Amino acid sequence: MSDRYGSYPPDEPVIGENYPPAPSPSGPSQQPEYIGAGSAWTQPARAAVPTRDPDETYSEDYDEYESEYEEDYERDHYYDDSPARQPAFYIFIGLAALIGGGLIFLLFSLFGGNGDDPSVAAGFNVLIDEPPNNERVQIAEPADFVVRATSNEEISQFELFVADRSVDLVTASAPDADNVYSAVLHHTFDRVGEYSVFVRVTSISGATRDSDKQTVIAIQSVGDKPVEIKGRVVGTASIRRGPGESFPVIRTLNAGEEVTIIGKTRDSSWLLLADDDGWVRREAINPFDSLSLVPVKDPTPTPPPPTPVETATPSVTASPTTNPNAPDFVPTNALLIDGGDTLRITVQNLASSPYSGALVVGVSEVGVVAPQVVVDVNIPASGSVTVDFELDPPVSDAGSTVRVTVDPGNAIKESNEDNNSATFLLTPAVESPNLIVLAPSYEGATMNVTIRNDGGELKSSTVLVRVESGGSATEQSTTVALANGQSANFSFAKPSAGAAKIRVLVNGVQVSAVDIDVP
Repeated sequence: MSDRYGSYPPDEPVIGENYPPAPSPSGPSQQPEYIGAGSAWTQPARAAVPTRDPDETYSEDYDEYESEYEEDYERDHYYDDSPARQPAFYIFIGLAALIGGGLIFLLFSLFGGNGDDPSVAAGFNVLIDEPPNNERVQIAEPADFVVRATSNEEISQFELFVADRSVDLVTASAPDADNVYSAVLHHTFDRVGEYSVFVRVTSISGATRDSDKQTVIAIQSVGDKPVEIKGRVVGTASIRRGPGESFPVIRTLNAGEEVTIIGKTRDSSWLLLADDDGWVRREAINPFDSLSLVPVKDPTPTPPPPTPVETATPSVTASPTTNPNAPDFVPTNALLIDGGDTLRITVQNLASSPYSGALVVGVSEVGVVAPQVVVDVNIPASGSVTVDFELDPPVSDAGSTVRVTVDPGNAIKESNEDNNSATFLLTPAVESPNLIVLAPSYEGATMNVTIRNDGGELKSSTVLVRVESGGSATEQSTTVALANGQSANFSFAKPSAGAAKIRVLVNGVQVSAVDIDVP
């Protein structure tokens, strides 16, 4: 056989293989044995090839016979797979199968769906209420992290991370009536610096969701060192002798005034002002720096009121007077305006007493520039007020929800503290009606009041107009629908000369009010 394939010489055995002895018609072979082939090995016998005389003229038949013999011998012997090479072949096939199976599994994991992944089915909303972003906290003192979350399945735990390191873990308690979970986690910072923090919630299925990361600035404790910061009044508020509504009033602050803060209560709900040495509610002041810089001050107690002396003459018990600061706040509506750039919240006072002063309104579950705002309001009994939040990015898709909470810190005493939160389904922005009161006209003993709609369409609604004058009130109502620019007229008996007020209510909610002077 020819060695033109570049392998071992013809008839050369493979070292290590065992071959059966080849019978020879003429007895033992006279060929030499090969090293390593075994004593029983002999070179396979080949059929005799006719010899040719060198001087003999070759024929074409002989050449053809010799070529066919060489091809048959190579096919029968050279290309046969020997038993020694079969295990390597099967190992190669096995490795190829394993690699192919791994690639198929990887592709299925990436593109085949996540039907068994619990985090895909679970939906979360997680928010850190306190402390706010970039808040300063004192080192070596426990910092509280107040968290709220909602989920479409039961939440099992809350976990606090500082610089991506778990520092606290609490088991979730049962949600409130609105299916909102809440928790308070704690951490004490031991070094000054800025820290990135976030909270991770885990559901019973093992799915997780992280809140947005925010920054907490740990500062050196100021101890008893007198530190003061500036602030601006955001709404009319009373300065009192002590941190509580029971303390007497020193004077009234007006919106826009600048004050100096020198102290606070331990829960920071009341602030001590330098100019009057008096206390004011936290919600009424917008501090220019972190309140963590201000030391805690213990208020000086005021003497209790004198005990009335009993007399033998029976006296009539006076009827209790209604506390003017005991309203009942309820969020009643959430509406997208300005093409979805603004979220307008409506807050109604259900109590029979008005409220005037600072009010905190917070929203969650939508992207707002500031999750809480403090506004100066003047809400009459059974009246309402609107508060606007700037949205970033704008909300234009139907189906979004927003969670609204009025007075989240319970800083204002209300007749009912259980109805301060509500969740609303947002719809694409629609311009709201805007009912305004035109200047009344007088005809003898009659006063004519005209209500005009300068906003979006007012669908069929009950519109009530009330005229208040001299401690008495008269009102008229009608069911009307008003497009932009349309108006409705109401006639009243002319009230006594002097100051009066006209209020407009739509479906029981006040939408407009003006003061007039009756000639």
